[in-house]
Amino acid sequence: RFHLGSLAFGSALIAILELFQRLLEYAEVKNAQEGNNKCVACCLGSVLCCCKCLEGIVRFVNKNAYIDMAIESNGFCDAVKAVGHVIIDHGAAMAILNGATVIFQIVGISAITAICGFVAYACLKTDLFATPGESFYVHKPELAVIAACILALIVSWAFMSVFDVATDTLLICMAQDMRQHAGVATKAPQSMKHFFDKAREKVELKKQLEARAAEKAARRARARA
Repeated sequence: RFHLGSLAFGSALIAILELFQRLLEYAEVKNAQEGNNKCVACCLGSVLCCCKCLEGIVRFVNKNAYIDMAIESNGFCDAVKAVGHVIIDHGAAMAILNGATVIFQIVGISAITAICGFVAYACLKTDLFATPGESFYVHKPELAVIAACILALIVSWAFMSVFDVATDTLLICMAQDMRQHAGVATKAPQSMKHFFDKAREKVELKKQLEARAAEKAARRARARA
Protein backbone atom coordinates (compact mmCIF):
# COMPACT_ATOMS: atom_id res chain seq x y z
CA ARG A 1 0.00 0.00 0.00
CA PHE A 2 2.98 2.33 0.50
CA HIS A 3 4.95 1.44 -2.61
CA LEU A 4 3.83 4.05 -5.13
CA GLY A 5 4.19 7.07 -2.85
CA SER A 6 7.39 5.74 -1.29
CA LEU A 7 8.98 5.18 -4.70
CA ALA A 8 7.99 8.69 -5.72
CA PHE A 9 9.36 10.15 -2.49
CA GLY A 10 12.72 8.38 -2.82
CA SER A 11 13.03 9.41 -6.46
CA ALA A 12 12.10 13.00 -5.58
CA LEU A 13 14.94 13.19 -3.06
CA ILE A 14 17.48 12.22 -5.72
CA ALA A 15 15.90 14.59 -8.25
CA ILE A 16 16.12 17.50 -5.78
CA LEU A 17 19.77 16.74 -5.01
CA GLU A 18 20.63 16.51 -8.71
CA LEU A 19 18.84 19.80 -9.38
CA PHE A 20 20.78 21.43 -6.56
CA GLN A 21 24.02 20.07 -8.05
CA ARG A 22 23.18 21.53 -11.47
CA LEU A 23 22.51 24.91 -9.86
CA LEU A 24 25.84 24.78 -8.04
CA GLU A 25 27.66 23.81 -11.25
CA TYR A 26 25.97 26.73 -13.05
CA ALA A 27 27.05 29.04 -10.23
CA GLU A 28 30.63 27.77 -10.61
CA VAL A 29 30.59 28.53 -14.34
CA LYS A 30 29.18 32.03 -13.78
CA ASN A 31 31.75 32.69 -11.06
CA ALA A 32 34.55 31.66 -13.45
CA GLN A 33 33.16 33.96 -16.13
CA GLU A 34 32.72 36.93 -13.78
CA GLY A 35 36.25 36.98 -12.38
CA ASN A 36 36.72 33.64 -10.60
CA ASN A 37 36.49 34.75 -6.98
CA LYS A 38 38.63 32.22 -5.06
CA CYS A 39 36.53 32.36 -1.88
CA VAL A 40 33.28 31.82 -3.78
CA ALA A 41 34.85 29.02 -5.85
CA CYS A 42 36.07 27.30 -2.67
CA CYS A 43 32.63 27.55 -1.01
CA LEU A 44 30.82 26.30 -4.13
CA GLY A 45 33.26 23.42 -4.55
CA SER A 46 32.87 22.38 -0.90
CA VAL A 47 29.07 22.50 -1.03
CA LEU A 48 29.04 20.60 -4.36
CA CYS A 49 31.31 17.92 -2.92
CA CYS A 50 29.04 17.51 0.12
CA CYS A 51 25.99 17.40 -2.14
CA LYS A 52 27.48 14.64 -4.30
CA CYS A 53 28.43 12.63 -1.22
CA LEU A 54 24.91 13.05 0.12
CA GLU A 55 23.46 11.94 -3.21
CA GLY A 56 25.58 8.78 -3.12
CA ILE A 57 24.36 8.00 0.40
CA VAL A 58 20.73 8.66 -0.55
CA ARG A 59 21.04 6.40 -3.61
CA PHE A 60 22.47 3.59 -1.47
CA VAL A 61 19.82 4.01 1.21
CA ASN A 62 17.05 4.28 -1.39
CA LYS A 63 18.07 1.02 -3.01
CA ASN A 64 18.00 -0.88 0.27
CA ALA A 65 14.88 0.93 1.47
CA TYR A 66 13.05 -0.20 -1.68
CA ILE A 67 14.11 -3.77 -0.89
CA ASP A 68 12.75 -3.43 2.65
CA MET A 69 9.48 -2.01 1.29
CA ALA A 70 9.13 -5.01 -1.01
CA ILE A 71 9.79 -7.44 1.87
CA GLU A 72 7.91 -5.82 4.77
CA SER A 73 5.56 -3.38 2.96
CA ASN A 74 6.83 -0.54 5.15
CA GLY A 75 6.57 3.13 4.30
CA PHE A 76 9.66 4.95 3.06
CA CYS A 77 10.67 6.43 6.41
CA ASP A 78 10.11 3.15 8.28
CA ALA A 79 12.06 1.31 5.60
CA VAL A 80 14.97 3.76 5.89
CA LYS A 81 14.92 3.30 9.68
CA ALA A 82 14.97 -0.50 9.34
CA VAL A 83 17.78 -0.37 6.79
CA GLY A 84 19.71 1.97 9.08
CA HIS A 85 19.57 -0.62 11.87
CA VAL A 86 20.76 -3.31 9.48
CA ILE A 87 23.68 -1.18 8.29
CA ILE A 88 24.69 -0.28 11.86
CA ASP A 89 24.52 -3.89 13.09
CA HIS A 90 25.92 -5.74 10.06
CA GLY A 91 27.23 -3.05 7.72
CA ALA A 92 30.88 -4.12 7.76
CA ALA A 93 30.15 -7.77 7.00
CA MET A 94 27.65 -6.77 4.31
CA ALA A 95 30.25 -4.48 2.74
CA ILE A 96 32.69 -7.40 2.43
CA LEU A 97 30.05 -9.61 0.84
CA ASN A 98 28.98 -6.76 -1.47
CA GLY A 99 32.61 -6.38 -2.52
CA ALA A 100 32.70 -10.07 -3.47
CA THR A 101 29.46 -9.56 -5.40
CA VAL A 102 30.98 -6.65 -7.33
CA ILE A 103 33.97 -8.80 -8.32
CA PHE A 104 31.59 -11.54 -9.47
CA GLN A 105 29.63 -8.99 -11.49
CA ILE A 106 32.76 -7.65 -13.20
CA VAL A 107 33.98 -11.16 -14.01
CA GLY A 108 30.53 -12.19 -15.24
CA ILE A 109 30.09 -9.17 -17.49
CA SER A 110 33.60 -9.56 -18.91
CA ALA A 111 33.19 -13.31 -19.50
CA ILE A 112 29.77 -13.00 -21.16
CA THR A 113 30.96 -10.19 -23.41
CA ALA A 114 34.13 -12.05 -24.39
CA ILE A 115 32.30 -15.32 -25.09
CA CYS A 116 29.67 -13.59 -27.21
CA GLY A 117 32.38 -11.76 -29.15
CA PHE A 118 34.27 -15.01 -29.73
CA VAL A 119 31.13 -16.84 -30.87
CA ALA A 120 30.22 -13.98 -33.21
CA TYR A 121 33.73 -13.97 -34.68
CA ALA A 122 33.67 -17.75 -35.14
CA CYS A 123 30.28 -17.58 -36.87
CA LEU A 124 31.38 -14.77 -39.19
CA LYS A 125 34.39 -16.83 -40.30
CA THR A 126 32.18 -19.59 -41.70
CA ASP A 127 31.56 -19.83 -45.45
CA LEU A 128 28.02 -18.52 -45.13
CA PHE A 129 29.20 -15.11 -43.87
CA ALA A 130 32.77 -14.97 -45.19
CA THR A 131 32.30 -15.94 -48.84
CA PRO A 132 31.79 -12.98 -51.21
CA GLY A 133 28.63 -13.33 -53.24
CA GLU A 134 26.69 -15.17 -50.57
CA SER A 135 23.40 -13.62 -49.51
CA PHE A 136 24.63 -13.33 -45.90
CA TYR A 137 28.15 -12.15 -46.73
CA VAL A 138 29.50 -9.64 -44.16
CA HIS A 139 31.96 -7.19 -45.69
CA LYS A 140 33.43 -5.96 -42.38
CA PRO A 141 33.15 -8.71 -39.75
CA GLU A 142 35.09 -6.62 -37.23
CA LEU A 143 32.24 -4.13 -36.99
CA ALA A 144 29.75 -6.95 -36.53
CA VAL A 145 31.85 -8.43 -33.73
CA ILE A 146 32.07 -5.04 -32.02
CA ALA A 147 28.30 -4.63 -32.28
CA ALA A 148 27.81 -8.13 -30.83
CA CYS A 149 30.12 -7.30 -27.92
CA ILE A 150 28.26 -4.05 -27.22
CA LEU A 151 24.91 -5.85 -27.20
CA ALA A 152 26.34 -8.60 -24.97
CA LEU A 153 27.72 -5.97 -22.60
CA ILE A 154 24.31 -4.27 -22.29
CA VAL A 155 22.42 -7.54 -21.75
CA SER A 156 24.99 -8.94 -19.27
CA TRP A 157 25.00 -5.66 -17.34
CA ALA A 158 21.20 -5.85 -17.03
CA PHE A 159 21.32 -9.42 -15.76
CA MET A 160 24.14 -8.69 -13.34
CA SER A 161 22.22 -5.68 -11.99
CA VAL A 162 19.34 -8.03 -11.18
CA PHE A 163 21.86 -10.36 -9.54
CA ASP A 164 23.18 -7.45 -7.45
CA VAL A 165 19.68 -6.57 -6.20
CA ALA A 166 18.98 -10.25 -5.47
CA THR A 167 22.13 -10.61 -3.34
CA ASP A 168 21.35 -7.39 -1.45
CA THR A 169 17.83 -8.69 -0.81
CA LEU A 170 19.19 -11.97 0.57
CA LEU A 171 21.61 -10.11 2.85
CA ILE A 172 18.89 -7.83 4.18
CA CYS A 173 16.56 -10.80 4.74
CA MET A 174 19.29 -12.58 6.69
CA ALA A 175 20.10 -9.47 8.73
CA GLN A 176 16.45 -8.99 9.63
CA ASP A 177 16.17 -12.68 10.54
CA MET A 178 19.16 -12.31 12.88
CA ARG A 179 17.70 -9.16 14.39
CA GLN A 180 14.40 -10.89 15.13
CA HIS A 181 16.04 -13.98 16.67
CA ALA A 182 18.70 -12.50 18.96
CA GLY A 183 21.53 -12.56 16.44
CA VAL A 184 20.85 -16.07 15.11
CA ALA A 185 19.72 -16.63 11.52
CA THR A 186 17.07 -19.36 11.65
CA LYS A 187 15.96 -19.44 8.01
CA ALA A 188 19.15 -18.80 6.04
CA PRO A 189 20.90 -21.67 4.20
CA GLN A 190 24.01 -23.06 5.85
CA SER A 191 26.23 -21.93 2.97
CA MET A 192 25.02 -18.34 3.35
CA LYS A 193 25.54 -18.48 7.13
CA HIS A 194 29.07 -19.72 6.50
CA PHE A 195 29.92 -16.80 4.18
CA PHE A 196 28.31 -14.28 6.55
CA ASP A 197 30.20 -15.70 9.56
CA LYS A 198 33.47 -15.59 7.63
CA ALA A 199 32.85 -11.95 6.75
CA ARG A 200 32.13 -11.09 10.40
CA GLU A 201 35.29 -12.90 11.47
CA LYS A 202 37.31 -10.78 9.05
CA VAL A 203 35.70 -7.64 10.46
CA GLU A 204 36.48 -8.67 14.04
CA LEU A 205 40.06 -9.57 13.10
CA LYS A 206 40.52 -6.18 11.45
CA LYS A 207 39.19 -4.44 14.56
CA GLN A 208 41.57 -6.39 16.77
CA LEU A 209 44.55 -5.56 14.56
CA GLU A 210 43.59 -1.87 14.53
CA ALA A 211 43.21 -1.89 18.32
CA ARG A 212 46.63 -3.50 18.75
CA ALA A 213 48.23 -1.01 16.36
CA ALA A 214 46.64 1.89 18.27
CA GLU A 215 47.83 0.44 21.57
CA LYS A 216 51.38 0.08 20.28
CA ALA A 217 51.34 3.64 18.97
CA ALA A 218 50.12 4.90 22.35
CA ARG A 219 52.88 2.98 24.13
CA ARG A 220 55.52 4.46 21.85
CA ALA A 221 54.13 7.95 22.43
CA ARG A 222 54.25 7.44 26.21
CA ALA A 223 57.80 6.03 26.02
CA ARG A 224 59.01 9.05 24.05
CA ALA A 225 57.33 11.40 26.50
